[in-house]
Amino acid sequence: MIDKLSETSLQNIKGRMIDKSQGDFMPSSQLPYRDRTTSPQNPEELQLLQNRREGPCFRERPSWCCCGKCRPADPFCERLCCRKTDGACIADSPFFQQLVLSRSVLEFVLLYKDPFLDLQGSGAANKPFRHCAYERYIHWRFGEGDLSSRAVIPNCCRWRIRDAFPSENGEYSGFGKRK
Repeated sequence: MIDKLSETSLQNIKGRMIDKSQGDFMPSSQLPYRDRTTSPQNPEELQLLQNRREGPCFRERPSWCCCGKCRPADPFCERLCCRKTDGACIADSPFFQQLVLSRSVLEFVLLYKDPFLDLQGSGAANKPFRHCAYERYIHWRFGEGDLSSRAVIPNCCRWRIRDAFPSENGEYSGFGKRK
């Protein structure tokens, strides 16, 4: 959690432990976790999914990245990896796929909030899914409450969401400055 912009990468900043808030929100256990219509049915399909690469290939791993999936970032506040030591990226975990990237879960959450939302219409079709995926990640990892407004999504997770639900013009607003 951060409450002010830093002059260095967030990866090396000492933080403090804060209890996860038990806010008034739908428990994740009530969400439809699996999109059974798109799961691989045979080993060949699974192999294709395992070999598929997300987004553009980056030659250089940033020095602050421990998972190998982060991309270079100019603002210091976007230099945060999901890991403190070398290891697997959280964005590769089944939970991330089911809770954050599953289109059926995101549709469920969006329609739960606004039953009349037109998810088929608008030209910015990916934007509501992308923003909902950011919210799902924050709720999954930090809970809901006052602290969720200051939560920073790790670079690797942010780009995995952006790859899944890209902006039509390729531009993203990033972390906004607090007033």
